[in-house]
Amino acid sequence: MAAARENYFTEWRGAQREYRQILLAKAEDEAEVRSARSFSVEIRQVVVPDLDRVDRCITCHLGLDDPRMVDVPQPFKVHSGPFLEDHETDKFGCTSCHLGQGRATSQREAHALEDGTFWEQPLLPAPFNQSSCGVCHDPEYLGSRGAPVLAAGFERFRTQGCLGCHKLGGRGGPLGPSLDGIGDKGKHALPFAHVSGEKQVWNWHLEHLMSPQEIVPDSLMPETELDQAGVEGLTTYLLSLRSSNLTEALTPRDRYEQRYQVWHTPPLSGEDLYQQFCYACHEEGIETVLHDTLEVAIPSIRNPDFLAVASREFLTQNLLEGRPTTSMPAWSPAAGGLSDEEIGRIVDYLLEARQEVREVTFVIAEGADAEAGDELFREECTDCHGLSREESEASWLGDPGFQSSYDDALIGHTIKFGRIDTLMIPYGEEADGYLSDEQISDLVAFIRTIG
Repeated sequence: MAAARENYFTEWRGAQREYRQILLAKAEDEAEVRSARSFSVEIRQVVVPDLDRVDRCITCHLGLDDPRMVDVPQPFKVHSGPFLEDHETDKFGCTSCHLGQGRATSQREAHALEDGTFWEQPLLPAPFNQSSCGVCHDPEYLGSRGAPVLAAGFERFRTQGCLGCHKLGGRGGPLGPSLDGIGDKGKHALPFAHVSGEKQVWNWHLEHLMSPQEIVPDSLMPETELDQAGVEGLTTYLLSLRSSNLTEALTPRDRYEQRYQVWHTPPLSGEDLYQQFCYACHEEGIETVLHDTLEVAIPSIRNPDFLAVASREFLTQNLLEGRPTTSMPAWSPAAGGLSDEEIGRIVDYLLEARQEVREVTFVIAEGADAEAGDELFREECTDCHGLSREESEASWLGDPGFQSSYDDALIGHTIKFGRIDTLMIPYGEEADGYLSDEQISDLVAFIRTIG
C-alpha cells in the first residue's frame, strides 16, 4: 500500500493524467491526438542556477504557457497576462515571483500556506503578487507596466511620511525599525499573538497598518488613516523590499537607472522633503499636534508666529542635530541621511510660511533669581513642560538640543508673547498676561538649570 501510494497514487500523477485527458479533448487533428497520447507522466522541473532555483511547479501547472488552456481549471490554466513574454519560465522559474517551496510535489507543501508546513516564504496570494515585481524593477517604472498596486503603494510610502520614523537605504528616522529587507522576514520574525486573521506575513502587515497598537501593543506608530486599497498597496510595497541576487544578464534596465538615481539623486523640492521626512509628526506644521502614540505635543514649525522670530541658523541647527532626548531625530548626513543641500531646501520651505520678521528684544534682567523661577515654573509651566522628560507633554526644556539652540532672549520672548495658534499662551504683561519681565527673567534663569 505504501509503495502504491508513493509511486502511483500521488497527487501530481493524478493531475498529469487529468491534463492528458484535457489535451485529448482539445486535440483538433490527428497530430495533436498522437501528441496527447504520448504525453508522459513524470516529474517536471526548471533549474535556474542564476537565481539558485529548482522549481517543480510545472509538474502540476502544465498549461501555463499553452494559449488553449484559457477555460480550464487550475492547476492547468494558462498564466494570466503577458508576463511570460518577458519572464520565460526556464530563465526565471516560478518561485522567484510567486514564492512557495519550489522542490515540493504536493499542493500543501508547494504552497506552504497551511499551519504546519513551516516554509519561510509561502506562496504569495494574488493581491500581493505585484510585490515580486519590485524586487527586480523600479516601482515607479511599473505604474503603467503591469504593477499599478505596487506603484501606488510606493507613492503612498513616500507621501505618508513613513521615512520620518523608518530608515530605508540609509535615509530616515530612528523611531521605528529599519525597513531594509523587511520583505525577507518570515513568520518567526513577527509577533502574531494579536493577529485576528490568517497567520501569514502579508496579513500581519495588513492588520498592523490598519491598527498598529492592536498588533504591537507598545508600538509608537500612529494610525495610517488609509482605506483598504491604500493599505494593500503599502503592504505590497513593503513585501517588495526583499533581497535578490540578480546576475547582470537578468537585471532589467530600469533597475540600473534606479541604482544610478540613488547616487545621483534628482533634487527634491523642500515641500517634497518635508512631506517625506517631517509630515508624519508635524503634519502641516501650522498648529500644535497632540501626538497620540508619542504622547507629546509636536511643535508647529511652520507657524508664522514662530517663524517670525526663528532664524535660518536656528532652524538649520535643529534639523542637523535634532533634540537628543526627544523624538526629534537628527537629520544630518551621518544620522538621518539628508544632505546639507536637502536640509537647506527644507529650511527654505519652512520659511515660505513666514509672514514677517520680528526682532527679539527681550533682555534677561540682571540678578535673575533661578530659585524664584523654580517656584514660578512649578506653578505655571509643569502642566505641559515637566521637570523631567517623562513628565513633559510638550517640549522638554532640559533637552540639550533646546538648551543649545534657544538663547536667553528667545526663551524670554516666547514666554512673554506666546505662540499664536498653539498651546503656548502669552504670559507677559505687554501681551495681556500677568508676569513681569523680572519674573520671566527668573523663569529663564531656572530653565537654564533643567537637565
